[in-house]
Amino acid sequence: MALKPHRPGAGGGACRNVAVALALAAAAFLTGWPKNAAAITVLDAQTFLLSPGKKVRLFGIVTPKSVQCGCVAECLLAQRARVFLQKTLSQAEANIRVQSFGFDADGASRAKVFVNSRDLSMLMIQNGFAQLAMEGGAIQWCPR
Repeated sequence: MALKPHRPGAGGGACRNVAVALALAAAAFLTGWPKNAAAITVLDAQTFLLSPGKKVRLFGIVTPKSVQCGCVAECLLAQRARVFLQKTLSQAEANIRVQSFGFDADGASRAKVFVNSRDLSMLMIQNGFAQLAMEGGAIQWCPR
């Protein structure tokens, strides 16, 4: 499975400068990624491993917790989200691109991941398995 860096499209003015800066930062982070990832292991609804052990966490989204879930509905949604992520990544074959934005405290790369040219985070949101991460806002997965 070949990994290729994603190059954001050029916008106008300040947006173009931000896009160029992000592309340069992503290129710097991508130098350590394997050219051919033999397998992908999904750890949870937001995190997976690329062989040989490169941990990737989807950037900019919040997914339901599978271990410390607040209710049965959240646990089930987390399980369905994990299955969706596994299926989507396994169907991508060689068309997965990773754009890293740095690392978490546990060493996972915070990244935008593109599968068959589609933003994986947006696919998770569109299918009801994730929400956009918002500073200071708690996500409620359990019915009230």
